[in-house]
Formats: sequence, structure tokens, C-alpha cells
Amino acid sequence: MGCGASGYPGVGVPKNELGNYTSCLINGTDSDIGVINMTTQAGDFILDPDTDYSDKTFKICIETTGPIEVQLADGSNFTITQIQTDNNLGRWMPLNILKVYKVGTTGTFSVGH
Repeated sequence: MGCGASGYPGVGVPKNELGNYTSCLINGTDSDIGVINMTTQAGDFILDPDTDYSDKTFKICIETTGPIEVQLADGSNFTITQIQTDNNLGRWMPLNILKVYKVGTTGTFSVGH
């Protein structure tokens, strides 16, 4: 099963600098970030623009359950529901995320890229 929305690899699937399709796998984490609890954050969560990642998207691992409001790589908004976080506790979500919104997010998560 591919990462794309319709067939493999799907329409609009991102490519890396070499023109290869971007993997659904987590290639690294940032130990300085740790577990994000949006109730303690001043605002929405985005990756630091000064990081050296190939793009500004990231994936999240569900640490505690609760809805998580995100903006996906295509700019659309998406709600990871309570049921989805319950069923994916401790797992990486296969979503390319640009931002996690403070408002509406009660679950906690770790960040990977």
C-alpha cells in the first residue's frame, strides 16, 4: 500500500531532492522537541524554519489520546479524531503535517520527519 491518496504512489505525492518519492517512514526525530502538549504551548506548532529538513512537513506519534487539529501539506485542515487517536496510541500517523493547531487539540504527540 502506498502513501498516496489514489493508487501507488498517488497524485501529488512529494518527491525528495533526487526526484524519488518521499517515504511514509520516519527518518528522524528532534530530541530537543520532546512530547508536545498543546495546552502548554503559546500558539500553533510548526517546525522551526531554521531546521535543515528537506521540507517543512512532519509526522506525529500519538502519545495521549484526544482530538488533534492539523493542517496537512496541501493546506487543507484535518481533525484526527478521539477514536483515531485511541486506535493509534503510540503509533506514527501517516500524514504529512505543516501545522498542529492549538485550538481544538487536546491529545499530546511526538514529532518525526
